[in-house]
Amino acid sequence: MTFRFDKLTNKSQSLLLDAESRAGKRQNPEITPLHLLDAMLEESDGIMRPMLDAMKVDVEKLKGMASSELDRLPKAVGGSKANISSELQKVLDKAAESAAGLGDDYVSTEHLVLGVSHAEGKAQSLLKLMGVTLKDVEAAMKKMRGSGRVTDRQAEDKYQALQRFGIDLTE
Repeated sequence: MTFRFDKLTNKSQSLLLDAESRAGKRQNPEITPLHLLDAMLEESDGIMRPMLDAMKVDVEKLKGMASSELDRLPKAVGGSKANISSELQKVLDKAAESAAGLGDDYVSTEHLVLGVSHAEGKAQSLLKLMGVTLKDVEAAMKKMRGSGRVTDRQAEDKYQALQRFGIDLTE
């Protein structure tokens, strides 16, 4: 299966560009799932943080662990732009499979989270170390997006609209 980058939502494209930028800043020759995980953890309005909060994961600890693992990646000075690693390609393929399995037209950020949780590698190991399993991610994803489908490039903007734009008067 050939992954199609034109089937990414705007936020997913932004996350991959951010992961590429992080690899470049660290002088890593490859963009890995760790770079993607790091980008997802830093995204303030993304779906990863609310999903992890719902699973009672210590996000700051996970960010520290991801940063530590990124520090251990090989560096290449004076080289060309970082390329997608085979591990990240597997994550993208799993994300596309998840989207197709859910009947979604585009690969959104929650599909990327599923891809990271499903594809073996250091990013998945960090999530497992923090107690995050694939089943946990699937359950949190279903809770967050409800019965909605990803039918356009701005799908993530529609998630949790009540929480983002409403005020809970009982709190």
